[in-house]
Amino acid sequence: MSRSRFITVVGVVVGAIAATRLFAKPEITVPSVVLLDLFFLLLAGVLLYRIPATLSIGKEFSRLLFGFVLLALFNLLKLFLLQFLSQNVPLTYIDHWNAMLAFLPSLGVAWITIILIRVGGEMWFQIRRRVIIHAVIILFAIIFQANRFFVVLIALEVALYAIPYRWVENIEEKDRSWALLLLLLSPLYAVVALGGISGTIFDILFKEDPVQTIQFTTFTQILRYIIAIFFILLPIRIIVHAFQGGYGFRIPIRVKLAFTYLFSTIIPGILLVAILLVAVFTGIGTLRARAVGELLTTELDRLAALLDDRQLSDMTNSDSVAIGVYREISKNDLFDPKSPDFRNFAIPPDPLSPNPMNQQQLEPSLSITPEEKFFNIMSRIGGGLSTEGNVEGVWVKVKQAPALISMPDTLPHAPGWSDEYQQFRCLLPLQNRRTALGAIRRFPGDNDKVYIALKPLNKSMLDKFRSIIGSDLTIHPNTSFAEDISVGADSDEGISLDLNGGQGLMQPIHSTNRDAGSSNFWKRSIYHGIHGYMNPSHVDDEGKQRHLMAFIVVRSSILDMLSSLYSAQGLNRVVIYILLNLTILLLLAVLFSSLLGLGINRTITRGVAALREGTESLRKGNLDTKIELKSIDELGDLATGFNKMTRDLRHMVAQMAVKERLEQEIEIARNIQQNLLPQTLPNHDGYDIFGKSEPAQEVGGDYYDAITTPENQIGIAIADVSGKGVAAALLMSNLQAGLRLIARADSSLAEVVQRINLLIYRNSTLETFITFFIGYIDPLTNILRYINAGHDTPAIIRGERTIDLDVGGMMLGAFDTASYEEGSIQLEPGDILVMYTDGFSESKNEEEEEFGRERILSTIRAHHNESAEDIFNAVLDGVSSFSSQLQHAEDDLTMLIVKHT
Repeated sequence: MSRSRFITVVGVVVGAIAATRLFAKPEITVPSVVLLDLFFLLLAGVLLYRIPATLSIGKEFSRLLFGFVLLALFNLLKLFLLQFLSQNVPLTYIDHWNAMLAFLPSLGVAWITIILIRVGGEMWFQIRRRVIIHAVIILFAIIFQANRFFVVLIALEVALYAIPYRWVENIEEKDRSWALLLLLLSPLYAVVALGGISGTIFDILFKEDPVQTIQFTTFTQILRYIIAIFFILLPIRIIVHAFQGGYGFRIPIRVKLAFTYLFSTIIPGILLVAILLVAVFTGIGTLRARAVGELLTTELDRLAALLDDRQLSDMTNSDSVAIGVYREISKNDLFDPKSPDFRNFAIPPDPLSPNPMNQQQLEPSLSITPEEKFFNIMSRIGGGLSTEGNVEGVWVKVKQAPALISMPDTLPHAPGWSDEYQQFRCLLPLQNRRTALGAIRRFPGDNDKVYIALKPLNKSMLDKFRSIIGSDLTIHPNTSFAEDISVGADSDEGISLDLNGGQGLMQPIHSTNRDAGSSNFWKRSIYHGIHGYMNPSHVDDEGKQRHLMAFIVVRSSILDMLSSLYSAQGLNRVVIYILLNLTILLLLAVLFSSLLGLGINRTITRGVAALREGTESLRKGNLDTKIELKSIDELGDLATGFNKMTRDLRHMVAQMAVKERLEQEIEIARNIQQNLLPQTLPNHDGYDIFGKSEPAQEVGGDYYDAITTPENQIGIAIADVSGKGVAAALLMSNLQAGLRLIARADSSLAEVVQRINLLIYRNSTLETFITFFIGYIDPLTNILRYINAGHDTPAIIRGERTIDLDVGGMMLGAFDTASYEEGSIQLEPGDILVMYTDGFSESKNEEEEEFGRERILSTIRAHHNESAEDIFNAVLDGVSSFSSQLQHAEDDLTMLIVKHT
């Protein structure tokens, strides 16, 4: 059985066990969900991994795109199936089916994961230790049911540290369209990856509901987070690599520096200043909203003080305050048709009616049934609810002191009211959706009655508050606005209140808002701050106020805020002066830093551009290119070095031209010298003659010659000029010319050598001399006449015997009075006459050992039966092998061999 089949079988068995455990019990357990999720991922991975990888990274990117389409479709299919099952399956098993249907998104997640592993290639193997460590961390997070906040941190750390990104740099230029497409679609991919995680950010990070935790801390959901964060970070890596020259994009360095300066300095600076300004503006607005709350508390305290002595007529009508006495009816009595309070309770007037009438004007009390009366009570007190709603009880008016406003016949109990309170303050509704500040007082011994003082919370009061705080304001008393902002709070905290008809019966109150539609932004009234006004009467055991009564929203224009805060009066002048100077210094600092950054940017970019233009001009062959940069920095040093380089190149080119000319002249001299050497050697019966010269440099100082004289004799000569190179070649050519000229005269051999010596002496320096050997062979008598003028001793090899030819005199050019003696010898058949220069004998090996005369002679003896040319080649090969092909090239190699056959 193959490995993949074995894993598939084991996965199916584990999945079956997990599914059996899941549906065997009505509750969901963490092990069952984890096992199912792991099973689905492994099974999907095994099935999808069978699809072979492509050879093109572009095709892998197309598969990656398909994977997210697949994930989105499977998410929609899962939602559709859950919707269908919720209508056909008992609610007890909906969570079980939700866990089972995790198989669908697992396919998409596994597909995306496999493609990411493939494009990462060998990089995953390079970081395998990190991958294993993070896999263990994720496993522990699942086992111990880590909350979402820590799981998000783990996913972020995995995406940053345990996923390779270098594969982005391996995208070839031909596939860069896929990189750009991936850059554009990465945000969409992140959204699709997070598609299976529901809830607000607060819920995702902090919610600790056990079922939600079980559903979240599974492999699929964690992989979703990792993939989402990966695709959030991926565009950054793609952009950075593109700016570094990846994908074949060439972005000028000035653009790179400009973007770097923009994102590292300008944008963060603007955002920081914006954050500070918004924080200061909204902070001041929130303080102003809190100040309005304090003003409301002061008004409520004032109302409460009026009730302390039970004097109902102490307030004048001009104060717009109404005081009345109400009888309390409990919730149970209110909704119990058998209760006498219910039978005697008058239906309250409709608070939405512009002209509310009393109960007697509406209908006779005997003409309404108890059920209809109950419905009317609920619709007018409970906000149209068909159940008991939030109404805890009502107050029915007994009497009212004379006032400009009429108090309602019926009021619902204030939020948070209980029989334990003797004093209470809150907001209460009036007719026409108006709101009033209310103070409630109960006196000992009179528990069935409460004293209530109301003062309308209207535009006039808010305008007075506006003149104090210097901003427009709006108060939302327990409306849907407060409901929306306080989602999730407990109902007993007074968030959702039904006062005299439910939410919306107390409409918001606005102050004057003159500049809301101003076209001038600085004068336009905008959001300034908000404050949740809590009931000052309701304090818990910890001393904290409870029951949110209203939201106070403050609006102001920037100009109004500045003018109200920093009016140039008194000590404010000093503060304004200090702030003005600090602002000017800040602007100067920002201006200085901006100009400095732009200047540095411009200096660097201009320097780099000049260097680029200079190198391009130099590449085209313009050696007169010069870069003018006055900046004293690394770029200036680089420009100076570039100019020195061009100057050296010009000098080098000039030298190269001279060198090429000299080489051409030397080549001509070499050709001339080679032409001076014999091109063909004499051909005489009984004699095999071969000679060759290999100069160590372009031209050499060795010379050899073999001619046939008019007397039909064979003239042979060899010479070695001291030194090498051109000077030796010139002296050698002088020797040859003199020899050819003097040898034709009717003179003895000794006289010829003396004349040549005198010629060389006159045409050379004291340090220059020539070793020389000359001889004549008479083919008829086989007698060799010779003179050896200081040359390496030629030898005649006759069997095992060696005859040295050392008769002669001093080297040529040493003394002008030198004399020479002629020697002679009878040649026999088989004799080999060998003449050579010291380049052969003085060739050295790596141990500085010379080849020597004996090795030359022994090599010749070993090849004495071969031709003269073969003997020469044998000696040359021996020297080459001995001196490693290199050492022998230190001196000219010249040899002349005459074999008497």
